[in-house]
Amino acid sequence: MAYNNWYDGLSQGSLDYLKDTTLQWLNMDASMYCSGCSVIPNFSGVPLSKLSIGFLASKDAGGPSSYTLPTVLNSYQNWLVQSNMSPASLFIWDSHWDSLNSYLISNAIT
Repeated sequence: MAYNNWYDGLSQGSLDYLKDTTLQWLNMDASMYCSGCSVIPNFSGVPLSKLSIGFLASKDAGGPSSYTLPTVLNSYQNWLVQSNMSPASLFIWDSHWDSLNSYLISNAIT
């Protein structure tokens, strides 16, 4: 989910991109992160309890522009907690790439 999505002019892998992407999937107002964003009429969004958020395990797993640094991932998780959002899961793509990346992403996901 945190890659291969709409970009809204935001840098993929950035904290604002992750926040925007999350709010877009929930069909919540994300206009603070992207201009022209609005909720989709007649769509209730994906329930938070069913939303799984995926991250590339390394720059080689899907391209460096889509990779989220562990520090950004930690900030994103803090934002989720502060926003009282608890998605169904956070996952990585995939364990092979994570092992080649010294498990930086799986160790950052709490």
